[in-house]
Amino acid sequence: MTNFSGTWKLKDAQNFEALLEKAGITPELKAKLASSDAIPTIEIQQDGDNFTIKTITKLKTRVNSFKVGDTFIDEDIKEIKGIEVTVQSAWEDGKLILTNAKEATGTKAVRELVNGEMHVTMTYKGVTAKRIFTKA
Repeated sequence: MTNFSGTWKLKDAQNFEALLEKAGITPELKAKLASSDAIPTIEIQQDGDNFTIKTITKLKTRVNSFKVGDTFIDEDIKEIKGIEVTVQSAWEDGKLILTNAKEATGTKAVRELVNGEMHVTMTYKGVTAKRIFTKA
């Protein structure tokens, strides 16, 4: 089982603005999310299949806690889009997979470790973005 525990700092983001646009994020909020105040640090506490993922920025801190295999309300989406989205969590080939549990939108977040970095690949309605984090 992959262990994602630790504090992770954003190193690179690829196609993230296009993903936000596809998700219907307003230009004002996109600008706010692109600011240096919104650069995230991710703190992950993992105990087997139990996760607490804390997203920390200068603007806000959001926490998602869940057990892999269960569903949960994604606090990041709730904060950004103002809607509650139920997320299904699962393991697939050592990767943590999060998908929209109620809508077939093709929404997916894949978290994996690659050469000591955490890669988070997000897909929404055909648009894919990637964020790469290094351990702090």
